[in-house]
Amino acid sequence: MKQSATNNQIAIKLTAVSKKYTIHHEKPTLVEHLTKGRDEEFWALRDINLTIRKGERVGIIGPNGSGKTTLLKIIAGITTPTSGTVQTNGRIVSLIDLEAGFHPELTGIQNIYLNAMLLGVNKNKISQKLKSIIAFAAIGRFIDAPLFTYSAGMKLRLGFSIATHSDPDILIVDEGLSVGDMDFRQKGLAVFRTLPRTKTILFTWQDIGVLQQFCDRVLIIDQGVLQNQTQETMIWATQKTLEHRSVIVKASSNSMYPVIRKGNLLAIQKIPFRKVKSGYIIAFTFHNFPELIIHRVAEITIKDEKLACLTKGDNAFGFDAWEITEKNYMGVVTKINNAAIPL
Repeated sequence: MKQSATNNQIAIKLTAVSKKYTIHHEKPTLVEHLTKGRDEEFWALRDINLTIRKGERVGIIGPNGSGKTTLLKIIAGITTPTSGTVQTNGRIVSLIDLEAGFHPELTGIQNIYLNAMLLGVNKNKISQKLKSIIAFAAIGRFIDAPLFTYSAGMKLRLGFSIATHSDPDILIVDEGLSVGDMDFRQKGLAVFRTLPRTKTILFTWQDIGVLQQFCDRVLIIDQGVLQNQTQETMIWATQKTLEHRSVIVKASSNSMYPVIRKGNLLAIQKIPFRKVKSGYIIAFTFHNFPELIIHRVAEITIKDEKLACLTKGDNAFGFDAWEITEKNYMGVVTKINNAAIPL
C-alpha cells in the first residue's frame, strides 16, 4: 500500500530513455546513382532517468540541439523513445506546436472547438469557456475569420488560450511561447502563477529570470545527457549553461537607453567574473526581482574580501547601487541586435 501511494504522487517517470535518429547523407557526385549514401546515427537523448512529482514546476535548460524539445515531445507522447519507458499520470497538454490541430480554412471559433476536442475537452465544456478563451487570445474581430488570415502571433495566442483553458494535469511548455510579444508573455506567465499546485508544469524558457522565478528545480541537458542536479542551485544551473554558449535575451525596459532600447536582442557571454571591468554591461539576477537585469558596471568593490561591483542603468536618474557578486553574476553583454560591443 505504501508503494502504491508513492506512485500516485508521481506525475512523470522516465527510465533509461534514449532516442536515436538516422540521418541519411547522399553523395553529391555525378555517379550518385551508382553509389549509395551513408547513414549516420544521431542520439538525441541518452539514458534519461527522471522522476517529476505532481505539482512540481520543473525547468529544462541547455544549448541549442541539446535534446530539450525531444525530451518534451517524448513525455508528451508526440514521439516515442528508441529504448526505455515513459510513465505519466494525468492528462497532458503540450504547448510545443501551438498550431497543431488547427485547420487553416476554419474560423477562429471553429478551430477552438476542433482543437479543444482534440485535447479531450467535451463540447459543452468548450461552450462554457468560449468567451474566456476568446478574451484571453485577444483576436478581436478576426475570431470569425478563417485561420489563414491570422498572423503568427494571433495563432500563438489562440493556441495557448485553448491549451490553458483545457484544465490539464500536466502542462508542457516549449520555449516557443517565450518569443511572443512582451504583453502576451506576461499574460502567459500570469496563467502559470494562478495554476493550482496540483498541476505539474515542465518547460523550457529563454529568460533565465523566468526559470528562477517559477521553477522548484531546473534540469540541465547537454548533448542528450541529463546532468546531475540534485545538490545544485538555480544560479549554478544558469551559469553552467552560459559556459556552453551565449544566450539571447530581449530587453524589457529602457533603463539602458539609448545604448539599449526596449525590444533589442542581447547576446550574453559567460566571461570570468574576475575579468569584469568598470564600464562593462553585465547581466545578473536578484532575489526579489523576477527578471534578468541588464546594467552597466559603475564601480568595482571588495566585499567580505571578495570581488564585487556596483551597477546602474544608463538612463537612471540616481545611483541604483545593485550589488553584484560571483553568485548572482550571469555574464557580459557582448552583442546588441547582433552588433558586437568592444570589451
